[in-house]
Amino acid sequence: ALVLVSTVFALVADDIEGLWKAERGRVIARMGKCEDDSTYCGWVVWLKDSLDDDGQPFRDILNPDESLRGQPVMGMKMFWGFTFDEKEEKWVGGFIYNCEEGKTYYASLKLPNDKEMIIRGSIDKRGWLGGSTTWRRVNSVNDD
Repeated sequence: ALVLVSTVFALVADDIEGLWKAERGRVIARMGKCEDDSTYCGWVVWLKDSLDDDGQPFRDILNPDESLRGQPVMGMKMFWGFTFDEKEEKWVGGFIYNCEEGKTYYASLKLPNDKEMIIRGSIDKRGWLGGSTTWRRVNSVNDD
Protein backbone atom coordinates (compact mmCIF):
# COMPACT_ATOMS: atom_id res chain seq x y z
CA ALA A 1 0.00 0.00 0.00
CA LEU A 2 1.20 3.48 -0.86
CA VAL A 3 1.15 5.92 2.03
CA LEU A 4 1.44 9.62 1.32
CA VAL A 5 2.57 11.91 4.09
CA SER A 6 1.83 15.57 3.73
CA THR A 7 3.36 18.22 5.90
CA VAL A 8 1.07 21.20 6.19
CA PHE A 9 2.50 24.46 7.40
CA ALA A 10 -0.49 25.93 9.23
CA LEU A 11 0.16 29.49 10.33
CA VAL A 12 -0.92 31.17 13.53
CA ALA A 13 -0.41 34.84 14.35
CA ASP A 14 2.54 34.31 16.72
CA ASP A 15 4.56 32.43 14.05
CA ILE A 16 6.00 35.79 13.00
CA GLU A 17 7.72 36.22 16.38
CA GLY A 18 11.48 35.80 16.52
CA LEU A 19 14.67 37.07 14.91
CA TRP A 20 14.79 37.81 11.17
CA LYS A 21 17.87 38.69 9.11
CA ALA A 22 17.56 40.95 6.07
CA GLU A 23 18.23 39.56 2.61
CA ARG A 24 21.52 41.46 2.30
CA GLY A 25 22.53 40.47 5.84
CA ARG A 26 22.97 44.00 7.16
CA VAL A 27 20.25 44.02 9.83
CA ILE A 28 18.44 41.66 12.18
CA ALA A 29 15.03 42.60 13.55
CA ARG A 30 13.13 41.04 16.44
CA MET A 31 9.47 40.59 15.56
CA GLY A 32 6.95 40.44 18.39
CA LYS A 33 3.85 41.96 19.87
CA CYS A 34 3.72 45.76 19.83
CA GLU A 35 3.20 47.71 23.01
CA ASP A 36 -0.58 47.61 22.44
CA ASP A 37 -0.40 43.77 22.47
CA SER A 38 -2.85 43.56 19.56
CA THR A 39 -0.52 44.13 16.60
CA TYR A 40 2.98 43.00 15.64
CA CYS A 41 6.12 45.12 15.42
CA GLY A 42 9.80 44.67 14.70
CA TRP A 43 12.82 46.33 16.31
CA VAL A 44 16.42 46.52 15.09
CA VAL A 45 18.53 44.29 17.35
CA TRP A 46 21.70 43.93 15.25
CA LEU A 47 23.50 45.89 12.53
CA LYS A 48 26.42 44.63 10.48
CA ASP A 49 27.93 48.10 10.61
CA SER A 50 26.60 49.69 13.78
CA LEU A 51 29.07 52.58 14.01
CA ASP A 52 29.64 55.54 11.69
CA ASP A 53 33.06 56.77 10.49
CA ASP A 54 33.54 58.64 13.78
CA GLY A 55 32.92 55.50 15.84
CA GLN A 56 29.49 56.70 16.96
CA PRO A 57 26.29 54.62 16.74
CA PHE A 58 24.40 55.13 13.47
CA ARG A 59 21.49 57.50 13.89
CA ASP A 60 18.29 57.98 11.95
CA ILE A 61 19.15 61.38 10.46
CA LEU A 62 16.58 61.35 7.63
CA ASN A 63 13.41 60.74 9.63
CA PRO A 64 10.72 63.23 8.53
CA ASP A 65 9.36 63.21 12.11
CA GLU A 66 11.59 65.69 13.94
CA SER A 67 10.86 64.03 17.30
CA LEU A 68 12.38 60.78 15.98
CA ARG A 69 15.21 62.28 13.94
CA GLY A 70 18.58 61.49 15.44
CA GLN A 71 17.46 58.40 17.35
CA PRO A 72 19.91 55.48 17.28
CA VAL A 73 19.09 52.91 14.59
CA MET A 74 19.89 50.11 17.05
CA GLY A 75 16.70 49.45 18.99
CA MET A 76 14.57 51.47 16.58
CA LYS A 77 11.10 50.19 15.65
CA MET A 78 11.17 49.54 11.90
CA PHE A 79 7.98 47.43 11.51
CA TRP A 80 4.64 48.23 13.16
CA GLY A 81 0.89 47.79 12.98
CA PHE A 82 0.64 44.26 11.54
CA THR A 83 -2.34 42.02 12.19
CA PHE A 84 -2.69 38.42 11.08
CA ASP A 85 -5.23 37.72 8.32
CA GLU A 86 -6.13 34.04 8.71
CA LYS A 87 -7.83 33.84 5.31
CA GLU A 88 -4.87 35.34 3.44
CA GLU A 89 -2.35 33.66 5.78
CA LYS A 90 -0.27 36.81 6.07
CA TRP A 91 0.25 39.82 8.31
CA VAL A 92 -1.36 42.93 6.86
CA GLY A 93 -2.09 46.58 7.59
CA GLY A 94 1.42 47.37 8.75
CA PHE A 95 4.25 49.68 7.86
CA ILE A 96 7.99 49.41 7.37
CA TYR A 97 10.41 52.28 7.85
CA ASN A 98 13.61 52.51 5.80
CA CYS A 99 16.05 54.75 7.68
CA GLU A 100 18.45 54.81 4.70
CA GLU A 101 15.77 56.77 2.81
CA GLY A 102 13.81 58.30 5.67
CA LYS A 103 10.64 56.81 4.17
CA THR A 104 7.77 54.71 5.48
CA TYR A 105 6.01 52.17 3.27
CA TYR A 106 2.81 50.17 3.51
CA ALA A 107 3.76 46.54 4.11
CA SER A 108 2.57 42.96 4.41
CA LEU A 109 4.47 39.95 5.70
CA LYS A 110 4.14 36.34 4.56
CA LEU A 111 5.82 33.15 5.77
CA PRO A 112 6.06 30.63 2.92
CA ASN A 113 7.71 28.28 5.44
CA ASP A 114 9.11 28.52 8.97
CA LYS A 115 12.52 29.78 7.78
CA GLU A 116 11.57 32.68 5.46
CA MET A 117 9.58 35.90 5.71
CA ILE A 118 8.60 37.72 2.53
CA ILE A 119 8.20 41.44 3.10
CA ARG A 120 6.14 43.33 0.53
CA GLY A 121 6.64 47.08 0.80
CA SER A 122 4.76 49.57 -1.34
CA ILE A 123 3.80 53.20 -1.70
CA ASP A 124 0.14 52.23 -2.12
CA LYS A 125 -2.08 50.47 0.40
CA ARG A 126 -2.93 47.59 -1.97
CA GLY A 127 0.71 46.66 -2.50
CA TRP A 128 0.71 47.12 -6.26
CA LEU A 129 3.48 49.73 -6.46
CA GLY A 130 6.41 48.29 -4.59
CA GLY A 131 8.77 45.40 -4.17
CA SER A 132 9.47 42.34 -2.09
CA THR A 133 12.44 41.05 -0.16
CA THR A 134 12.97 37.78 1.68
CA TRP A 135 14.38 37.73 5.19
CA ARG A 136 15.40 34.50 6.91
CA ARG A 137 14.83 33.34 10.46
CA VAL A 138 17.90 33.15 12.70
CA ASN A 139 18.28 31.76 16.23
CA SER A 140 20.59 34.52 17.45
CA VAL A 141 22.36 37.64 16.24
CA ASN A 142 25.49 35.49 15.84
CA ASP A 143 23.93 33.21 13.20
CA ASP A 144 25.31 33.47 9.66
